[in-house]
This record gives sequence, C-alpha cells and structure tokens, in this order.
Amino acid sequence: MYIKELISIVVPVYNCKEYLNRCVDSLLNQSYRSVEIILIDDGSNDGSELICDYYKNKDNRVKVFHLKNGGVSRARNFGIKEAKGEYITFVDSDDWVDENIYKIMYEVLKNNNSDLVCCDYYLSYNSKIKKNIHENISCNLDKNKSFMYLIKSNFYCGYVWNKIYKHDILDKLEDNQSIFDNTILICEDLLLNCRYLELVNNITYIQQPLYYYYQNINSVSNNREFNNKSLSIKYAYEKILDIYKNTSPKNYDFVFYEYIKVMLNLNFKIKYSKQNINLNFNRKEYIMFIIKSKKINKFKKVYLIISVLLPYSTSFLKEKIYKYLRSN
Repeated sequence: MYIKELISIVVPVYNCKEYLNRCVDSLLNQSYRSVEIILIDDGSNDGSELICDYYKNKDNRVKVFHLKNGGVSRARNFGIKEAKGEYITFVDSDDWVDENIYKIMYEVLKNNNSDLVCCDYYLSYNSKIKKNIHENISCNLDKNKSFMYLIKSNFYCGYVWNKIYKHDILDKLEDNQSIFDNTILICEDLLLNCRYLELVNNITYIQQPLYYYYQNINSVSNNREFNNKSLSIKYAYEKILDIYKNTSPKNYDFVFYEYIKVMLNLNFKIKYSKQNINLNFNRKEYIMFIIKSKKINKFKKVYLIISVLLPYSTSFLKEKIYKYLRSN
C-alpha cells in the first residue's frame, strides 16, 4: 500500500552541480508539504553526488541513492521502485518548480478525480524565461483528445515532468521489471505517456505555467545533428505504432503520419552527418499511406510525397521541407 496524499518526486541526477541546488531548494520549499524527494545519483563525478548527500542530511524528506551510470530511464525506474507515495511526478535536475505547483496540481487532481494531471510551463533559455501556455487545450480531456495532444503537441507529448501520475497505474506498465523503456534514449517519455493513456479515462490540464524547464543552449544547437541517440526516436514511434496496431486504427494512422515525418527528419540529419546508416526507409509504404489518408490535405500530400521520393534532394529544398514538417 502506498502512502495516501504523498507525492513522490523522482529526480535523476547526473553531473549537474551548477543547477542542482536551485532544483532541490524549489522542491523543499513547496507549500504542499506531503512530498518525498528521491534523488537518484546516476554515477555523477562532478560533485553532484555530494550535494545530494548534503540535502539528505538536511531534510528527512530527501532520499538519496547512488547508482552506476545507466541513463535517465534506469534512474527513473529505480526511483519508482523506491517511491512510497500514492502519486508520482518527475523533475529534471537542471529545472525548478513554482512553490505551489504540487498544491495546485493535487487539488485539481482530487477535485476532478483525475488519473493524470498536467500543467503548463516556463521555458528558461539563454537567461530568458518564456511562458508556454496552450489556451486551445480544454481543461478536462478524455482519452481520445489527450492522445491527439500527446502525439501532435511538443508541449503535451514527451514530457513527464509537468504531470502527476497515479502510482498504482504506473505499476501496471511494468514490463521486464521496467516502467520506462531502458532501450529508448530519446522519446522515452512519449512512449510511457502513450502506454499510460491506454489505462486511464480522466485527464485534467491546468492552463497555468508552474514548472521551469531549463533548455541547455548546447542541446538546442545540436538538436539537428545526428548521433546514435537520434535513432531512439524511430524506435519509440515504432513501439507506439505497435500499441495501436490492433486496438485503434484511427490512432495508428495518426501516429504513422507523425512517424513518416520523423523518418524524413532523420534522413535529413543522416544525410548531413555523412554516416552510412540504413533506416529501412520504405518509400512505397509511406506513399500509399499518404495517398489513402483522408486526414492529409492535397497540398500536404504533394509535399510529403516529394519529400519521400527525394529524401536526399538539394539542401535548399530539404531545408524548406524540414521547416514545413516541423511547423505542421
């Protein structure tokens, strides 16, 4: 049995001493006091591990576990296993939160009998803070509406840090002793959220930014560069397709459309990385899907077919296609 009303906050930590104090202080200063803070040191060697131990000695709500480096999914899985709370949320160690985030989210969760509650966030980038508020999203969502936002919206989709989950529902996702897929290095959050949505009915969205997401300038500049982690996006979408293949043709088609865009973008990155990697780029299958789809207008169909047929076209054309796909 999990402790009622307790929110377990799982924080993977890896070489982030510059930001870790800001993160943990914001968690300790919560107006909602019934929290436990689980710091998972994922093999840090920059002093972050010592900062974790400092907070463990400072406040008995802080638990610290030191692991060998195994990645964020493994760290989160370990944190879930150690969590005692009825509810679980996640925080990245270079981010921070509003002092009332868990009070507000818990009250909304209880008042709406929600299986999942989600809030907006601030984007902190280059010493600037920008609000990310999505006024076009309704406050109470059913499973189908949530799915559409989940796949389509960068806000709602891959993030677990702006949500509170029910611990007992997360437990139902366990596969090979893991809830987060340890084989997925990018989009692991998106995959988990798709699986979680299959088990719930009531989702509530709070149109208020309560989380501060720190965007590292290096990750922004390298976003379009290809590395081995980039392939995880492909694998994540293929696993999501497997979820809906036999249960929801409508959702499957929607994900497949996004999957084609992912493959085109990966092709773009691989081309300019000059690496010899075979993506199994199935032109015939993609074109047949595009032609048959009733959800894609004629202009997009032409645009996508050209992209599929000419994935290694001139840089100017590919740049135009890339920007278009990213904005739609």
